[in-house]
Amino acid sequence: MSDQRAGTMAVDVGEYCRRVEEHLTRVNTGHLVRIVGTGFELVRGWAEAGIPLSIVFRGIDLKAERHREGAATRPLRIEFCEPDVRTVFAQWKRAVGFTTSSADGAGLEAGDEANTEPASKRPSLTKHLDRAIDRLSRAGGHLDWPEALRDACDRVLQ
Repeated sequence: MSDQRAGTMAVDVGEYCRRVEEHLTRVNTGHLVRIVGTGFELVRGWAEAGIPLSIVFRGIDLKAERHREGAATRPLRIEFCEPDVRTVFAQWKRAVGFTTSSADGAGLEAGDEANTEPASKRPSLTKHLDRAIDRLSRAGGHLDWPEALRDACDRVLQ
């Protein structure tokens, strides 16, 4: 890692990994799963990408819920939590209004953000506008609603 990158990183990667490891141990009901090798590289990438620990913990919890519902007998490994962490991070960024041009995406590869949520989950603008037009049309057709409201719906549709 370059000195310039290390200077801008406000997170201690070792402490970040220890906190993630502690949370994973709690989720695994006390079974310690060390974060080493590819797991460490993964968690270090999260730290460098600026993913808050609360987001990582939420992603781990989501995966753990599904892991417990299944017939799994082994403890949950951190590598299996990445899709959930990335999805929760993408949702959090949208909720708080982060854009890809801000520093939060510095650790993400160009295609990572697009892969965090499949395009099939996001409706197209055309479908959204069609639904809005349909709802406004139905609202304008309610005879029991005030005429001023119906006229306003008609004006918006025009």
